[in-house]
Amino acid sequence: METVMRLELESSPVLCETLLKLTLVNLTGRAGAFSAADIIQEYFNCLLEAIIEKKGVEYDDHLVHDIISHNLHHSAHIKLNLQMGVGIEQQSRKHSVPGLNAKEKILLQVYHDSELYYHQLGHVYDDKAKNMF
Repeated sequence: METVMRLELESSPVLCETLLKLTLVNLTGRAGAFSAADIIQEYFNCLLEAIIEKKGVEYDDHLVHDIISHNLHHSAHIKLNLQMGVGIEQQSRKHSVPGLNAKEKILLQVYHDSELYYHQLGHVYDDKAKNMF
């Protein structure tokens, strides 16, 4: 909070803009798609660590230092595009709404209109429950 107050009240607009450019990153190029630079850096570090463990090389290896580390953002996009293309992208934590066909909608409306599931005086079920066992 103190940093935000200093930026807004005590800093020049040029300094504020420069600091924001240093702390925010837009890897996609889309308007408003900024992310915190430190979080992106941690994500890339995790990717690099996974690649190094899988390949069994060291951080100072030529392949890692000159090629992989410079292209991590491309590797991340390729991984995400492949996951979405194959259909294994991360699912949301919410249940999807089942699609109701016309017969189900009509049946639900009949249940609702007749108040089938309400226990009220006058509701009589003619058939007795049969023991099927």
